[in-house]
Amino acid sequence: MPELTVEKFYKERKDFFDLTLLNSEEGLKKRILNAEVHRPGLALAGFLDRFPNQRTQVLGETEMTYINQLDPEGLVETCESIFGNNVPLLIIAKGITPPLDFLAIADKFKTAVFSSRLTTSELTNRLSVVLDVIFAPSITVHGTLVDVYGVGLLYTGKSGIGKS
Repeated sequence: MPELTVEKFYKERKDFFDLTLLNSEEGLKKRILNAEVHRPGLALAGFLDRFPNQRTQVLGETEMTYINQLDPEGLVETCESIFGNNVPLLIIAKGITPPLDFLAIADKFKTAVFSSRLTTSELTNRLSVVLDVIFAPSITVHGTLVDVYGVGLLYTGKSGIGKS
């Protein structure tokens, strides 16, 4: 499985996703272990059964509107339930700025929070494509490709045995 830290993802892809880190760099040490993306709407409302905490979490305008209308105690409870599940990172779409308490709780659990100016759909689509490529299975073989009357052949074998 490829090794992908949040820091490596951020440094290599911040321009493509138009990312801005909103909190401390402590969360950059976490690892992304999964190519899937999740929008935690039900989790924000308190339903955490089968919460996919290893996925990259994306909050859109709807989720942020919900978070912004919570009272201070509700905000703390909601944020601790999400960040306390050890999510690798969280990205907020449309350049929306979260409440300061939201970022403080993310820092407490050492989770990086990013803002992207992309729409939620565009952000989710791009994340899915990029993470699928990064986590796609691959294999390396020694071989030679040959075209025989328009048919491609791949000769494989140990290096130096005369495949060419």
